[in-house]
Amino acid sequence: MSSSMNTWPGRIARIGGALSLAVLVFALAVVLPAMLGGPTVQSLTDAAGGTGTSGASGSGQSTGASWSGPKDVFVVGDSLTVGTEPWLASDLGQQGWTLDGVDARVGRGVPEGLNILRDQSTPLPDTVVIALGTNNLGATSGDVLGWLRTARSIVGTRRLIWVNLCLADNAGPRLASYHQINAALNEYAADYAVKVADWCGYATRHDIFPGADGIHYAPADYRVRAAFYTATITGSALPASG
Repeated sequence: MSSSMNTWPGRIARIGGALSLAVLVFALAVVLPAMLGGPTVQSLTDAAGGTGTSGASGSGQSTGASWSGPKDVFVVGDSLTVGTEPWLASDLGQQGWTLDGVDARVGRGVPEGLNILRDQSTPLPDTVVIALGTNNLGATSGDVLGWLRTARSIVGTRRLIWVNLCLADNAGPRLASYHQINAALNEYAADYAVKVADWCGYATRHDIFPGADGIHYAPADYRVRAAFYTATITGSALPASG
């Protein structure tokens, strides 16, 4: 073989070229975003306060490490957050947090809620909580993936928490589909550095169940739900019981 690229010097040159290309790809994907102040995979994970599903198995346990960033939060939700809202500002204040805002409406679906986040006239705070999905029970796994992707694109590198669903299976087959939404949240959340707050796991362990419609709660249970939001946001101890 007479070609110089088939000699040892030629082979070394090819290897060197491949290594240079690998270094360039690494720099573009990891180093450059950090230098320009853009989001990296690690920065998004840190912003979420870790990923995965939060919600300790026992009473008095923490939902995870305390958040070390600015202590203000915005919450967007549906009727379940409407029921939860009366106690939120006080509960968060006791942990040194500020409730920057709550935007909740009966019957709200996920697309509307995401538009609420997108259309805020003032910048969102460093922690954003989404408690939506109850009015989108026909959603597919792909829909949930799209929700997470869109939410992350809206909030940027902010810490993002999504409260999962918990409906009464025996109130009708339509309500039972919440399991598929929760499963998709658990499957895809880490891809977008979203922390899933496991309200359903906590509520089930503490015998907190919806009323006759299979969706909404009694006032005392909304009070506990507010404490759950607070524990998830602040990393403080979960409420001791339902």
